[in-house]
Amino acid sequence: MEYITFYRKKLYEEIWKEPMYVVAKRYGISNVGLKKVCIRLNIPTPALGYWAKVKAGQKIEIPSLKGVGPEQASSRLDPDNSNGRKKNIEGKIKDQSIKKILEAYEDVAKDKEKYPDKKEYKDVVKSLTRRASCPIGVGYCSCIKISVTDDSKNRAVIIALLLYGTLKKLGHIKRKSNYVEIDGLKFSIWVKEHLRQTEHVLTEKELKEKEENRFFSPPVRELHPTNKFSIIVESVHANFKKKYGEYKVFKTKPNKKTEDCITDCIIGMYKALDYIKEYIEESKLMAMQQEEEQKRRIEIERLQREEMKKIEKLKSDAEDWHQYKKIMDYINAVDISIRTKKHSPIKRRELLEWVKWAKGKADWLNPLINKDDPILGRRKLED
Repeated sequence: MEYITFYRKKLYEEIWKEPMYVVAKRYGISNVGLKKVCIRLNIPTPALGYWAKVKAGQKIEIPSLKGVGPEQASSRLDPDNSNGRKKNIEGKIKDQSIKKILEAYEDVAKDKEKYPDKKEYKDVVKSLTRRASCPIGVGYCSCIKISVTDDSKNRAVIIALLLYGTLKKLGHIKRKSNYVEIDGLKFSIWVKEHLRQTEHVLTEKELKEKEENRFFSPPVRELHPTNKFSIIVESVHANFKKKYGEYKVFKTKPNKKTEDCITDCIIGMYKALDYIKEYIEESKLMAMQQEEEQKRRIEIERLQREEMKKIEKLKSDAEDWHQYKKIMDYINAVDISIRTKKHSPIKRRELLEWVKWAKGKADWLNPLINKDDPILGRRKLED
């Protein structure tokens, strides 16, 4: 396994110049892997929606490369993975599961010629029911739904039994379960026949009934069997719907029977599972990154509040200092007046006592002296 080295400053410039998935693809790793590298190197990454805002012409301030982080970090690189996550997932599935899926299918399919004689086959055929006005019969092979015409039901049941047997052999069908479950992700499967539509031609009986009964509504189209099938996979998981929509359809490939597409269907479910796992991991990583950004934002706001408190105290102290100087100027003027002007002994004594009192209050007001006052106490300069 090869390793690739990332340099902090260079990677910071790259991820703010191009989207993360573009940079990740260039390095040959997944988007999640690149985000992990950024976290290790303490590199701020673009928030969700950043590139959409840039494309819309908005000017967004790019955070600087602050804080302490290692200058470089290494990450494992798959030499065959040059196309990012999709190729990585397919490679992982190929290495871990495809052989097991094919072996399970071959083991189940070796007796498919004997299926019509088995009880399971007869039970599924018996379960197929349809309304009189509809050519489609609906039934179930355990947790697998079947939608088929009478002409094609034998083949459809065999397809469903092959799919059911393979999934059961792989351990993905639990007893009395309505779902196929792969590593916690639940799937619903539907074997559906393709129908050919033609315009309905009114029969003589329908024409007569239409004349007699003005409320009579004959069918507009007719449905004809084609003996061609699709395997439809659904999941209630939100990320499955985000990737594939409401369902994923596995159609018969050219020159390939539906029976031979069963393994493709199961591999597709494995791919969906790996996609969802990686998406969940990416979401957790994004949530962790957003939490870190929130913590940084809260810390910055706290520091800003503390700085503003200090500034307010500075302004208050400066104002008190200015008041102290004005008071001292006035006290000095009074002191000069006492020495230069003639006052009665009583008036002189009163002025001297006032000067002494005023100097004490001025010293109490002065933030540099912060003198105790017998009545007012010490000023709380920390407020």
